[in-house]
Amino acid sequence: MTPSERTELTPDAYRMLFEAVPMPVVLHDGNGRLTHANESFAQLVGRGRDELEQLAAADLIHPDDLAARELLARRLHDGEVERAQVVRRLLHADGRVITAQVTKAAVTIAGERFIAVFVEDTGEAVEEIARLRFAAEHDPLTGLLNRAGMTRQLVEAHAEGRTFEVAMIDVDGLKPINDTHGHPVGDRLLRQVARLLESTTPEGSAVARWSGDEFVVAALEEPPGTPSRLLRLVSTGLQTDIDLGIGMPHPLSVSVGVSRCGPDRGPDQALADADQAMYGVKHNRPGARPSLLPPARSPLAIDRLGLLTTRQAPRERSSGDHIPDQGGSPAADN
Repeated sequence: MTPSERTELTPDAYRMLFEAVPMPVVLHDGNGRLTHANESFAQLVGRGRDELEQLAAADLIHPDDLAARELLARRLHDGEVERAQVVRRLLHADGRVITAQVTKAAVTIAGERFIAVFVEDTGEAVEEIARLRFAAEHDPLTGLLNRAGMTRQLVEAHAEGRTFEVAMIDVDGLKPINDTHGHPVGDRLLRQVARLLESTTPEGSAVARWSGDEFVVAALEEPPGTPSRLLRLVSTGLQTDIDLGIGMPHPLSVSVGVSRCGPDRGPDQALADADQAMYGVKHNRPGARPSLLPPARSPLAIDRLGLLTTRQAPRERSSGDHIPDQGGSPAADN
């Protein structure tokens, strides 16, 4: 059978067909004017069917999708393509944005070219994926990125060829707080550190809780400078007393190491350098217990990385302190 011998459906036949389809369907002409919408489509966008037939397709499309919609509609109407599947953002009558998978097909009705649009609402699926991804990449205690979320951002920024600074921050004394006052107080300390880091780091930075008492800051949008700049911002922002609800202010103390990620140093190496620099400070500052960790890099590397511990008062070692020999185990958290 040739195209000219095919039986053409009448307008009424098309309407009956669209009404029988359970999914949302709308029909518009070459000018984008809606000529028919089934009940499912009307319910999807929260409008009456009579109202819809007074509108144009552009009235129901998110402004950022309009240019792409008009280009595809023109190609369909002109016969350049017969069918296409795209993702569109539709506008509900109450202002909500509906993310939908849209299949468009050119049809001829009574000798006139129309575009039939079949809509599958994928908004809930997209939102569920976004929720799952957020949960997978964020720390439930602090709301910051977790290790997986920070790693993804570092890898993507490095793949884009960016050069940026990375700081590794260790909160001193968390274990004694947990042991003395309980884990809820320790959790309060971690949440307050998270808020301080968010408020004092450069705009566009990624901030993560890396592990139990360790945080990472990556100055992704900050023009590369000397590592001491990020070091100064982080350490100054955390140089404060905080209220843990234990009857007296708690002087926050942290150890910080900074490194740089760039073409010659990937995220893993930059984090390892910052981590070793941070532990070099934590275990070799005045008053700290001796550590089995090796020296925190050469003097040149230390100058490049920049090191600081804030507000950690030296303490004298009591006669009861145990100093492990080189065959012992690493010292406990200070």
